[in-house]
Formats: sequence, structure tokens, C-alpha cells
Amino acid sequence: MVFRDANENDFERVHELMYQIFKKHLLRRPDIYQDGDPYTLKQYASTLNNENEMIILAEKDNVVVGLCHMSKKDHRNNPTLKNKYTVFIEDFCVDKDYYRQGIGRALYNEAIRRAKMWNASSLELNVWEVNKEARKFYDAVGLKVKSTHMETKL
Repeated sequence: MVFRDANENDFERVHELMYQIFKKHLLRRPDIYQDGDPYTLKQYASTLNNENEMIILAEKDNVVVGLCHMSKKDHRNNPTLKNKYTVFIEDFCVDKDYYRQGIGRALYNEAIRRAKMWNASSLELNVWEVNKEARKFYDAVGLKVKSTHMETKL
């Protein structure tokens, strides 16, 4: 497996993977999501041009099979927080046709390596409770619950 940074030529494949994530959320939380384009070329270009964001691609046999979109958060000079950087996983996806091949774990390990290069003190993400598969994966790679976001439907 090869890991590399996404570039402008990868938009179509990145868009396909982002849509796989979006479709799961749309099907499981139709009260929140509506069908549409979850990731535009404009958003993609903005990410590629932001020094505090990156999209890592996982390739297997020259096919992009996964992605991890991360952003660096600066918590320095905040009067109530310790001076530090954290890295937040905005999106994480392995192509559904490549599940259970160790790609997710390898991609997550690459994300950790890159977060350390950014001198981050932690790597964080949010996961929807309805996404049981993702929650099970994140538990398996050692992520721990930091906080809980709760709701009451009205």
C-alpha cells in the first residue's frame, strides 16, 4: 500500500469516496441530511491550498482505495486551554469494495504519523452513533471517547 497527498487530479475519486460517506449518513439520518453534492470542487481546491489541512490517499495497485482528510487546530494563546496543536479527522473513508483488508488501520496509522509531524498532542474525530461499523473500527484502533454530543428530537 502507498500513501500520498491528494492533488488536483484526484478530485473525481475523492468525490466518489466522500459520497460513500455522505450516503451512509443520508440513509441513517434523513432527519439531518438531504441529498445533494457533499463535496464540491471549490471545497476540494480550498483544502488543497490550505497549509493546515491535508488529504492523505491510500493506494492499492494504483487505485485510490481510501482517504483521510485532516485539519490542524491551533489552541495556542487561548486563555483557558493548554498551548498545543490538535489534529482533527474531518473525513475518513475506505472504499466499500476494499473493506476488511487492513486498509483502514494502515491509513489511520499514517494519519497518526502525519499528525505527529504537525507536532499535535492528539488526533481527534467525531463519529455518528448510527455508524456502528465506523465506531467499531475506531474502538479497535484505540480511540477513546473524549466527549459525548447528545440530542432530543423535537
